[in-house]
Amino acid sequence: MLVGGGDYSCLFTFSPEYTHQVLSDPSKFYSFELESIPFPFSKSESITRLTTALALMNGEQHKRQRRLLLPAFHHKRLQGYHEQIIQLTQNALLGWEIGQRRDIFYEMDMLSALISLSILIGMESKADGAKFAILFERAMKNLFNPSAFLLPYEIPGLPYYHLLRDARILEQELEALILERKRMDVDTGDAMSLLIGSQDEDGLGLTDDELIGQTVALFRGGSKTTASALTWILFFLDQHPVSMDRVLEENERILNGAPPSFNDLERLTYLDAVIKESLRLFPPVMWGIRYSAKPFEIAGEEFPAGQRVMYSAQIAHRNPAIFPDPGRFIPERWETTDPSPYEYFPFSAGPRLCLGANFAMMAIKIVLSIMFQRFRPRLIANQKIDRVGLIGSLPRRGLQIDLGAPECSRPRTVIRGDVLRLFEF
Repeated sequence: MLVGGGDYSCLFTFSPEYTHQVLSDPSKFYSFELESIPFPFSKSESITRLTTALALMNGEQHKRQRRLLLPAFHHKRLQGYHEQIIQLTQNALLGWEIGQRRDIFYEMDMLSALISLSILIGMESKADGAKFAILFERAMKNLFNPSAFLLPYEIPGLPYYHLLRDARILEQELEALILERKRMDVDTGDAMSLLIGSQDEDGLGLTDDELIGQTVALFRGGSKTTASALTWILFFLDQHPVSMDRVLEENERILNGAPPSFNDLERLTYLDAVIKESLRLFPPVMWGIRYSAKPFEIAGEEFPAGQRVMYSAQIAHRNPAIFPDPGRFIPERWETTDPSPYEYFPFSAGPRLCLGANFAMMAIKIVLSIMFQRFRPRLIANQKIDRVGLIGSLPRRGLQIDLGAPECSRPRTVIRGDVLRLFEF
């Protein structure tokens, strides 16, 4: 479906066949690039360095840097991350007690950020990690603030001014971190250590500018989307108490109160189905966009180079031909459902499949399995829950919960908000 005309037209692709065509050929369909935005901040050196990330690269540059990043997410490396995620999760839950009320989105956002900063970037101090996370989120908020587009003036008080200021501070913090890690000259087990020492077939490694950009990408890709996924999983389980009971029973039967081993994660099959089903209904990234580097044909129609093409996991995941009763939360469907990578793609698909997909799934399972050994999170009744986000999927006002005991089953919580229009009971 083509919407708009001229330079502002966009082709929407909803069928698996066309999504496959777009996502499987990165030489023909390029990812979004910052330079394509005709606004002043695309010329800012600090912002350019901070966004020199894999997701914003194409062609040989993308292939080379993907090869350099890939070892950080190999199976053996994930095994090394496993124990660290357990420790970070246990530490995060130390102050939690039955009967407490918490904003679970805020808690999952902070925990996901600390996991990314500690394991992927190597920040050891919780205070330093929190400081970096807050600074980063502030910069990203202004980067996507429409006022920064409309009023691109470096005048105190304007979002554009704060964007440039925070970008420079963030860049300085990362430069200092990278310099210190290079001085140490030792693999401390995190992804950054590997990136600093990585080399391609020509013996060339990542430049400091590339390291800064990829560090931001590792943090951004590993935290906010994971927090979104964890939050909505807990939401769906509260709204489907039978599924929650089954998750808790499996958790107790397999783990018997112990932290999950790396192999245990494979045995938590119903939890895996719950995660997949939540990611199907509320994927952390709902939309993606490519633009054509060459002329192409879809459905018998010719389109020129430079054509914007938009695809959507949110829509693809609700195809009734693939997922009967697509609006319902049915984890059991995953006992028999086996969609193709272009029918179900919460982490994208094809040659640009998210490198951190397995890391994210591991982290989500560890966090949930440890949480469920101690608590049964329950939504606060009658709160208004609205889902927001142009591309991502977030609760507008957070998600308020009470911490109940795992054995205390209860009916579905009555809530309000537009989220109720986005799935069916």
